[in-house]
Amino acid sequence: MIAFLQSVRWRSVVLVPSLAVNLFFVGLFATRHAFGPPRGPEAMLARLIGELGAHLSDPDRATLQRVLAAHEADIKERSAQAMQSRAGIRAVIVAAPFDPAALTAAVEEAGARDLAMRRAVERVLVEAAQQVSPEGRGKLAA
Repeated sequence: MIAFLQSVRWRSVVLVPSLAVNLFFVGLFATRHAFGPPRGPEAMLARLIGELGAHLSDPDRATLQRVLAAHEADIKERSAQAMQSRAGIRAVIVAAPFDPAALTAAVEEAGARDLAMRRAVERVLVEAAQQVSPEGRGKLAA
């Protein structure tokens, strides 16, 4: 009888963590399929235009897409530069020997590149706002 109880206890000790791990992976799998794969910077512009243009009229949406197309290469280039800067921060943090001045410079460079990317996106918004209808500007503001 004692051997039986010990084997039941051992199985429950193994079963609970196994069940937890399985539930974690099922949740991960379900979440990934429910919400799609994570989106990277390449999808940022499409997502931004989709969200901004969702409530616009067809002519205003076309204007927004045209303005974006004119600036898309610049925004993608600035996005790539910003990502490289963040990778540079990671490299400086793990470098041996650690150089605080290099980290400060890398952080400042990343900030400048992030700002440049944001300014490029803002230029799209300003240009689009000048070209869409007054109703479209109201919807962009909302």
